[in-house]
Amino acid sequence: MTEFEIGGIYRTEKAFSGRMDGREAKSRWFIYLGKSGLFEKPVLLYLLTATTQVHHFQAGGDKAGMNYVLFPAGCCGFEAGCAVCADELIDNMSLSAFERLVPVKKGKLSDQKAKELYEKIRNSRYIMRKIKVLIHDSLNAFVSGLPMPK
Repeated sequence: MTEFEIGGIYRTEKAFSGRMDGREAKSRWFIYLGKSGLFEKPVLLYLLTATTQVHHFQAGGDKAGMNYVLFPAGCCGFEAGCAVCADELIDNMSLSAFERLVPVKKGKLSDQKAKELYEKIRNSRYIMRKIKVLIHDSLNAFVSGLPMPK
């Protein structure tokens, strides 16, 4: 079983879609935020994914009004400027499914970006409080002082 680093930024070597819209699968960037309890089977990961299509978050875009964080090229290991939507948490991928995508660590969240992203997750109306608490506990292990979820 692979151990992923909290706040680690990973790029998959194998294609991933996870979309319902029929777009083709491609290599994706993920931020690892933690996992479900060890006694839950299967163990599920908490991941966010990045997109270079930042125009979706602007006024009139299909994600306008959603909670997101911008990452300029080179920040935290991202090769291109991108946006990470805090409202679109992937919480149904098993550890084994993620491992099959062959994730390669490319960087790690800075303390500042971890706090910014956590604040967006904390304020998300799309993520259950129970999961917010698990993410809080994971991130708080390397960025102390994060407020508890609402």
